[in-house]
Amino acid sequence: MRGVRLRLEEFRQVASISECEIIDFVLEHPRMAAGASLKELANESGTSPSTVQRLCRKLGCSGYREFQEALVYEVALSGRSKDVALGGVLSGDSTQTVIDK
Repeated sequence: MRGVRLRLEEFRQVASISECEIIDFVLEHPRMAAGASLKELANESGTSPSTVQRLCRKLGCSGYREFQEALVYEVALSGRSKDVALGGVLSGDSTQTVIDK
């Protein structure tokens, strides 16, 4: 399944104004959105909890919890890849270490 942020970007083209508010907030603040409750995300994006729920279902998630879990996973992966990128591959690294990085 495609990542949740990619699905958000793709769906934005056909989203309502309220849905765009949520999408913009999540894409601009993924870490904050990943840790937010349904009500908090609705408040931060200036929308309602029911609009957030509907958007989650339109993105192919069963509800907010599944959406949030997918977002948390992506944020964690992106943070990990940034950490690795900062470490970089060193000339003395073994083949396995290079693969891991």
